[in-house]
Amino acid sequence: MIPSLVHSIQWCLRMNRDPLIDEEFGDIWNACKKFTLTSKERGYALYKSVEYVIKNDVQGDFIECGVWKEGVS
Repeated sequence: MIPSLVHSIQWCLRMNRDPLIDEEFGDIWNACKKFTLTSKERGYALYKSVEYVIKNDVQGDFIECGVWKEGVS
C-alpha cells in the first residue's frame, strides 16, 4: 500500500496537483481563487465544512459575517 501511495503523490506533484486536496475542490478553487485573499487551505476547510453540512442535512442558513480582506468565517 505504501508504494502505491508514494506513486500517487509523485503523480500529483508531476501533474501540478495537490495530493491532499480532492479534484472537485481543485476545480472550484481554480475558478474562485482570483476573487479572494483566503489561502487554499482555508478555502478547503470551508469546502469540507459545507460538504459536511449538506451530507448530514443540517438545517439552517449560511451567513458570512466578520470577514476581513475577503476572508471566510
